[in-house]
Formats: sequence, C-alpha cells, structure tokens
Amino acid sequence: MALANIDLWMSAASRAPGLVNLATQLPGLRELAKLAGGVPAQRRIPAFAPETFKDWWERQEPRRHGRIRPSPGAQPRKDNAVLLWADTFNNHFLPSTAKAAVEVLEAAGFDVTVPRAHLCCGRPLYDVGALDRAKSLLLQIMDELLPKSKPERPSLSSNQAVLLSSATN
Repeated sequence: MALANIDLWMSAASRAPGLVNLATQLPGLRELAKLAGGVPAQRRIPAFAPETFKDWWERQEPRRHGRIRPSPGAQPRKDNAVLLWADTFNNHFLPSTAKAAVEVLEAAGFDVTVPRAHLCCGRPLYDVGALDRAKSLLLQIMDELLPKSKPERPSLSSNQAVLLSSATN
C-alpha cells in the first residue's frame, strides 16, 4: 500500500532529493528503504532528480506570447496552445523527458502551458483497490484540466499511459 500513494511520497521527497537518494541508493540503507516501502529486493528504486520538472518550469521566463520559443524555421500557428501534463514519475525522476517535450513543442511553434496543480493519475491506487482515493485524484485532474481544455487545444502528457488511464477512468 505504501507505493500506491507514491505521489505523496514523491512530493515529500522532492523537498530533499539528495537526502532521499542517499537513503535509497546507498548500500545497506537502500535495502532498509525497500523493506519499509514494500519494494521487492530485486527491484531498484530510481534516484530522484535534483530538481523537479515543475520547479524548473516555474523558473522559466515567459517568452513572447507566453513561454513560446519558436525555432527560426517554425511557422507561426494561430492555434498554437498546448497543455502539457508532466506525470508524477517524469516530474520527479526524469524531468529531462518533460523538458525535451517542451523544447520540441516550442520549436514546432506551440505555446506550452503546464498546470500549476500537482496532478497524479492514481494508477498505483487501482492495483491495491484504493478506489476512493483514485477517484478523488481523477476528480482533481478533471477540475484542473477540463476548464483549460478546448477542442482546438491538445492536451499532452509526458507519459501517454497516464493520460489515457485518466481519460478512460
């Protein structure tokens, strides 16, 4: 059940990623961390990024019409708004994936928006039957994303399985 609430653990861990990495990567301590978290001994706990994608995003200066940095050859787009939802794993473990998505989208002429709220799809909760919390997270996603969603505005996630599971649940 501990890993089912991974969004809460990651939110706390992002406040001191170096300390958490010490506890989850150092031999001896990592075995204790796996035991406490219910992680099988043969699995590896990934290292936390020193900075989350969302923290990086918030530090970025607005560019022209929002945050757009079109490449020199990109054609201006009338319908250039796109909503990028960085999932919990890419936000905390692999922010370079979401940063690359921003770079590609902006180079293609899109004006990228990232939701301010911390959004988690709750997929690990389904595995343990914690459906009330999963439903609560899904409702939070809907409250945050639906007002910003328009037919002409694509919504993307750095993990398409997350976007699809939220759309179908």
